[in-house]
Amino acid sequence: MTDAATNPDFDGIWKDALTRWQPDCVELFWPDVHAQVDWHAAPVLLDKELQSLRKINKRGVRHVDHFSCAILLDRTDVADTESYRAAVGSNELLFTFPVINLAKWAAQADELHRIAPANPFAVVILAQLACRATQASAESRLVSKLELAKLLKYWGYYVGRRINLLRIIDSLLILPQVMEDAFMTS
Repeated sequence: MTDAATNPDFDGIWKDALTRWQPDCVELFWPDVHAQVDWHAAPVLLDKELQSLRKINKRGVRHVDHFSCAILLDRTDVADTESYRAAVGSNELLFTFPVINLAKWAAQADELHRIAPANPFAVVILAQLACRATQASAESRLVSKLELAKLLKYWGYYVGRRINLLRIIDSLLILPQVMEDAFMTS
């Protein structure tokens, strides 16, 4: 089931999810950081700044990553970090950044289901995990997609948020057309 027609556009899906639910994402992955961000000052999306960098290098097709800035209440470093280091001669660059391994979250599926009613980003993670777990079986993917779609109402999401989450689920859990028809009639 891994042909081009069933491969999600992960880049676009994740940019959409992060744009819609960035505070929920930070709360899920870095609750200590979430508590230190002034969410009254809306996070500033810096995609246009990255787009201008893209114009400098026109070789091949390039995707610009989602990039944003949030204002912390204080300046302490609280996230677990990974790093990248490069050195040329006496020049050295060290870049540290937080890393989330989504595959490790599969073991926390029960916890994600528990917090999903209050955090839509938990639903995004559940859909991503289902996408990975069902990539070899269209039948399993249909079951997962139906389950997540039904849970949105059970979890109490209002109609507008359900529609946005269904778009994410639909984009991640792509089905062959015959099964998509079965999903739509369920």
